[in-house]
Amino acid sequence: MESLWKKHPIKTMLLGKNAFMIGVLVVLSAGMAKMPYWRFLLYDIPACFLQLIVLLSIGYYLGNGYIFAAQYMQYPSIFLTIIIIIIRIMYRKLSKKITKNIKNIP
Repeated sequence: MESLWKKHPIKTMLLGKNAFMIGVLVVLSAGMAKMPYWRFLLYDIPACFLQLIVLLSIGYYLGNGYIFAAQYMQYPSIFLTIIIIIIRIMYRKLSKKITKNIKNIP
């Protein structure tokens, strides 16, 4: 990771900050690579603005479609709930059968 910060700091910051769930790890790795603070801010502030623009745009364009999609989301959630309940019942029965067979082994 240190070589990425030294060879491609702009690419690493832009891709790392905008990658979902690993942005904190990228920032942490910049500190571990001993990147100077002023240089880190030089790359971080534009990356944060880009992330803000992307997320606000997604929220703006997809936010209005939530009301339309909500009426169709009711049926898959009921179906998934039934599937989860069936899997849970099968898991309980199977685990009881396995523990019974393990106890019978001499």
